[in-house]
Amino acid sequence: MTIALRPYQEQAVSGVFRELELHRSTLLVAATGTGKTTIFSEVARQWQPRGRVLILAHREELINQAARRVAEQTGLRVAIEMADQRIDPLFPPDVVVGTVQTLSKERRRSTIPPDFFDLVIVDEAHHAVADTYGSVIEYFAGAKVLGVTATPDRGDGAAMRKAFESVAFVYEIRDAIEQGFLCQVRQKAVRIEGLDLSKVRTVAGDLNEGDLEAVLLEDEHVQAVADATLREAGERPTMLFGVTVAHAHALAAALNAYRPGCARALDGKSDREVRRSTLAAFSRGEFQVLSNCALFTEGFDEPSIACVAVARPTKSRGFYTQMAGRGTRLHPGKRDLLILDFQGNAGRHSLVSPLDILDGSMDEEAKKIAAKKIAADPELSILDALDAASREKAERIRAETLARARYQAVVIDPFAMVSTFLDIAPRAGRWGGAAPAQEDLDYLAERAKGLLVEGLDGGQVAEIVKAIRQRYRDKLSSWNQARCLIRAGLDPEVDFHTASRTIDILASNRWKPTQALRDAYDLLGQRKAAESAGDRDKARRLLTAERAAFAQLRG
Repeated sequence: MTIALRPYQEQAVSGVFRELELHRSTLLVAATGTGKTTIFSEVARQWQPRGRVLILAHREELINQAARRVAEQTGLRVAIEMADQRIDPLFPPDVVVGTVQTLSKERRRSTIPPDFFDLVIVDEAHHAVADTYGSVIEYFAGAKVLGVTATPDRGDGAAMRKAFESVAFVYEIRDAIEQGFLCQVRQKAVRIEGLDLSKVRTVAGDLNEGDLEAVLLEDEHVQAVADATLREAGERPTMLFGVTVAHAHALAAALNAYRPGCARALDGKSDREVRRSTLAAFSRGEFQVLSNCALFTEGFDEPSIACVAVARPTKSRGFYTQMAGRGTRLHPGKRDLLILDFQGNAGRHSLVSPLDILDGSMDEEAKKIAAKKIAADPELSILDALDAASREKAERIRAETLARARYQAVVIDPFAMVSTFLDIAPRAGRWGGAAPAQEDLDYLAERAKGLLVEGLDGGQVAEIVKAIRQRYRDKLSSWNQARCLIRAGLDPEVDFHTASRTIDILASNRWKPTQALRDAYDLLGQRKAAESAGDRDKARRLLTAERAAFAQLRG
């Protein structure tokens, strides 16, 4: 079966081969639902002429899924090394898919020669810092190593750099939503009265499960979650995440008390056949809510899920992303994903919310603005709320910057210019990201003098380049023009020709605004204020006067 790769998947494959030419190991970050298995299957296909490939995972479901997909997509000979399933080194396959639990055992591993594989692919690579993975990678010391994950953040703070030397490609949830490969996401914050998490301890970077269970298993809290889930989810197929197995089963029981037969719970000890039949029934729509704790955070694909109810507060962005990722896939008739975020008194804890997983670089002020917008308009998508919050904050910063520039001789900080002039806050990859492309650096050297990019990764630099190029297409003032205008205390949001004429006037007046310039730009500011206030009539009158003033300047 031949699969046509999406553009970002082609870029990811190219990035992997580029990095593995330079390093022994590299990391690929791709959001849940964007085809990580498709990407590493294509890497395996293209790598196979060089030598054999080992795909390493930690759960039976992931092993079987990877083996099936690689065989179907590539046509390569695939075998499994797991428990009583063994490969025959005398009749070697092209690709071996094995569990880390099996291959980390020295006796089992020693039946395979150390030079048997030329590439090791680690699925769900955020686990790769564990000693079990390290022992396997060390044994096959001559092989290159590719890690693939949707969530490189680790709550315990263990450095991914311990396992990987570089990042080949980063493609996050926000990228996929904006490009139409994942669905839009909406958030509904549900406050549970009386829920107090302030005394819950933090262990290894996240909330202690025992403490959480003791609080959330209280009957009134279980009932509140069940009631709100049914009320807010409507008819949406729903994945519900509890704290522990006991909590997940208690939530399912409470849901069924409200609406008999609407929910079922599964856990790691569920019989394999029971699990298979339950998941099949859920996929067919025979019941609405599937309750679990952490059983389905990885390796579970059910695109119809349109609501994720998070009754498990967490401080881990990676864990929250895994839960939310169960519902981000596209599906016929599915408009968007609704995330129900159950909240109480968090006390000193800084808990992750859906706003964090779509823009982890956003500061608290902007997140508060976005949260207010979502509360005021429940139909607003999280991305739209984040964008509106960024614009609102950027406008305030721009006004403050212009005010300072008007009365002080200040040097404009080029990084402040990125947020105020370009109206973006470049999002870092969750683990560094790849180095900037040379063509992007060359473009900025020519078109954005004074902008220092030291410390920025390739994704951040690409965002800045994209914004500057868009301004060029829109015939707005350039970066270099904007620096001159801001230094003079003038708004840079004008067209290119107006900016050019303004700079000519400033240059002839020792870089100080003339009264005619001040008058024209004051009209511009008044018109923007009227638009923000919703006074359309006043905005139209000011626009007429503004155009006349700028026309006179252009002479």
